Amino acid sequence: MHLIFHGVLKRFLLFLTGKLGTTNAKHPHAVISQISATHVGFDEFIVREFQRQKPRSLSYVGKWKATELCLFLMYTSVVALYGHMDTELYKLFLQFHCAVRILSSPQLVEQAYYVDLAEKLIEALVKHCSDVSVWTLFC
Repeated sequence: MHLIFHGVLKRFLLFLTGKLGTTNAKHPHAVISQISATHVGFDEFIVREFQRQKPRSLSYVGKWKATELCLFLMYTSVVALYGHMDTELYKLFLQFHCAVRILSSPQLVEQAYYVDLAEKLIEALVKHCSDVSVWTLFC
C-alpha cells in the first residue's frame, strides 16, 4: 500500500497534475480536467466494497486515501488516461498497472509464470526509466 499507492502512483499523479514541483511536466488544465471527469464519471459503477464510493477529482490527489489510489490504479486509470498523455508514458504506466494487477491477484500469484511476468515488467520499467530521464516520473 505505501510503496505502490502512496509512493509510486501518488507521485505519478502529482507529476501529471504539476503539483510535484516540476512545472515543465504539467499537462494542460483541459487535459487534467478530462482525465478527472472520466475518473469521476465512473462513480455509478463503483461497487460498495470500496470504502469511498465516489471518486474524487484529480485536484484532490494530494489528499487521496489508499482506497482511492487503489481504485484509480486497478480500475479507472487505464480508461481515464487513454489518449490524454504521451504514448511512451502511457505504455510505462500500463506496465506498472499490469505488474501490480498480477501481484494483487491471489489466483495469478500462485502461478510462477505470472509472477515471473510481473517481475520482468517491473524490471523493464525500472531499466527504461533509469536509461531515460523519465525516472523523475516515478521517484
